[in-house]
Amino acid sequence: MRLWNQGVTAPRFEKPQEVVALLGALQAQDYGMSLWAAGLRLTAPNRAAVENAIYTGELIRTHILRPTWHLVHQKDIRWMMRLSAPYVKKPPNM
Repeated sequence: MRLWNQGVTAPRFEKPQEVVALLGALQAQDYGMSLWAAGLRLTAPNRAAVENAIYTGELIRTHILRPTWHLVHQKDIRWMMRLSAPYVKKPPNM
C-alpha cells in the first residue's frame, strides 16, 4: 500500500514537480538516484523532464532535512528552511 500511495507501483504523475509536491521532499543518496526516484513515479519516465525541473529551479536539490540530498519543490523550500534551520548542526564557536 505504501508503494502504491507513493506512486511507485502505479505511476500516476505527469511532471516530477507533482511527485515532489505530494511527497514534500524526495530523498536520494546521489544525483542519479534523485533523477530515478522522481522519474520512476511518472507515467512516462523522462530523465530530461526531471533534470529540466532542477535546472529551472522548480525543484531544488538541497540538504534541507539531514545531510543527505533531497529534492524539494520551490514552493516548499522556505517553510522547510524555517522549520529545519534551528536543528542544523552549526560549527563550534559560532
